[in-house]
Amino acid sequence: MKKEEIMKVLQDEIELLHVKFDELRVQADLGGKEIKEALKPEIEKIETQLSTAKAQLDEITRASLDALADMKEGAELALTSISEAIKSAAERFK
Repeated sequence: MKKEEIMKVLQDEIELLHVKFDELRVQADLGGKEIKEALKPEIEKIETQLSTAKAQLDEITRASLDALADMKEGAELALTSISEAIKSAAERFK
């Protein structure tokens, strides 16, 4: 896979996670103060993780082809962690 293709896949995944995260935040807001407060630590953690994922994507942009595979793997692990955190927080609404 070429560097540009890897970047596109990771960028698309980050954008999808942002959409899911925004949906979670809307649900928390609509759920009232109690739910919003209960989810606050998780929401803050996810925000930090998304920022970190964006920073990793920026690093990948500047990376050599040799370093790309390792960085891609690290970014994918971070995105999986974010996805799981969003799912876990969303479970509170079911």
